[in-house]
Amino acid sequence: MRPLIGITIGDPAGIGPEIVVRSLANPDIYRQVRPLVIGSKKIVERALRVINSPLTVQAVATPTEGIYRHGTLDVLDINNVQPEHRLTGADLIE
Repeated sequence: MRPLIGITIGDPAGIGPEIVVRSLANPDIYRQVRPLVIGSKKIVERALRVINSPLTVQAVATPTEGIYRHGTLDVLDINNVQPEHRLTGADLIE
């Protein structure tokens, strides 16, 4: 059985998400491992749009739900970022 590896997307506002999705576009990776992206599904989807990728995203609640096939990114969706929300100064004051 191929090993399961977790891949974090890094800073959601940085280049990490794009690097992850570009890397997982390579089908050879799926012959070696079962990659599980850990991060916000919305951010991963945004990264796919930025690089104009045909890959799709499948959100999973547990690693056992993943299909781990090239063409679909299994994402352990931690749903901690809302990319459509823009921070203001008032958001930074508690």
